[in-house]
Amino acid sequence: MSQATLADLAGAAGLTAADIAHDSGVSEATISRLWDTADWLTRARTATLFALIPAVPGLLDLVHATTTGQRFDTVTSELTSAGVHVNRAAVDELVAGGTREETIGSALQAAATILRGDVDEIARTLARFWGRDQDQVLGHLFNTGGLIVDPAPLLVAGADAAGELLPRTARSFNAFMAHAVLQHHTARSTGAVCADTPSQGARQAAFLRRSTTIGLIIATGDLDLVSRYASEVARSPLAGRIEDWAHATYNRDVRPDPSWWVPRSVVLHRTADQVLRELASYPPAYVAYLVEVWLPRALTRDPRFAGRARELAQALRLRRDDIDKSATAHQLDQLVRTLGRTP
Repeated sequence: MSQATLADLAGAAGLTAADIAHDSGVSEATISRLWDTADWLTRARTATLFALIPAVPGLLDLVHATTTGQRFDTVTSELTSAGVHVNRAAVDELVAGGTREETIGSALQAAATILRGDVDEIARTLARFWGRDQDQVLGHLFNTGGLIVDPAPLLVAGADAAGELLPRTARSFNAFMAHAVLQHHTARSTGAVCADTPSQGARQAAFLRRSTTIGLIIATGDLDLVSRYASEVARSPLAGRIEDWAHATYNRDVRPDPSWWVPRSVVLHRTADQVLRELASYPPAYVAYLVEVWLPRALTRDPRFAGRARELAQALRLRRDDIDKSATAHQLDQLVRTLGRTP
């Protein structure tokens, strides 16, 4: 599909070159030079484009689509050269579902970075994917039927990268976060752990343990693993602190940083929204994890659940029949009763 020219955009809006020159302050000579040239966007100076955007309807959308498309084409070519093919149907489906094209492009760029094996760049890139929107689209890289037609080469490269990152996790927060991201998504996609946890750094080890465990819970549906992890969190103040930090920072109710700090009282606006979505769609074992591990802790910090306690109680009721384990079902009932008394 050919790119719209400046003349095309002006004509669609009923504008002449003189109109655009008057409204933008760009000289008519410059307008004429760009008017019907196919590569006018790349020929125009940045200052000229900034002046034209408010004067030409549709230009901002064109600039966005062009730059996003160019980035997508570049990363697709790089992946293809590495023997990995982008699933365009999956890309279209995610876009139709509301995922931003820029986020998809960033995930594909992350895949290319992992395949290149540049450990420093992998650390810088994947550390930025600790966050709900970024992480969810990243998950589509590693799943069969996701953004990559055959994710096997990416999973192998990811396991190798995790091993290379491991020695750096104690001294680099970016390396640590990147390692955790790879651990989580490999466990979630394959049901297996891709690399050992670090021997130094208790907080790092606890967070990586959590990342892997959540991935395995989603992948395997193992309710016994949920109960073992619940006991671990109950016994260990550090594991509990990591749980609190993970959800609050993942959903950006708290800014993530190496201090692992979470306020004693915090309103979990974004986290509440995400957890309600998870309760509606995630597998029963993950619901059991929320019931046994996270929700009791979260409600001590934000008893009103960002003003959505009634919604949370209803969401839990709707998943009650999916819980086969009687102890977990009993705990779910207790949570519902507690939420029912919340003002």
